[in-house]
Amino acid sequence: MPLFDYSCAGCGRVFESLVRSSELDTARPPCPDCSGEDTHRNTMAAFSVGSGGGSGPGAWRPPAMSQAGPGPGPGGCGGCGDPRGPGACSTN
Repeated sequence: MPLFDYSCAGCGRVFESLVRSSELDTARPPCPDCSGEDTHRNTMAAFSVGSGGGSGPGAWRPPAMSQAGPGPGPGGCGGCGDPRGPGACSTN
């Protein structure tokens, strides 16, 4: 099922909603904040294949990014960007 971004004309909230393929032309889910019916589809956010909820404990999440950046690579500092790889530059 496609996952679409919708916006509410009543309160301005932007939200996502799964839509059945058979309802692509007619689906207008109500706003989760104000329950308004005047919602408009913006873009397709993603495509869901499974039947899971998407936000539970088994849902996919992007890997956590380090606040400090990538850090040193194996065999050298890895900070100069030498295309031959970490430890290949003349600063070591």
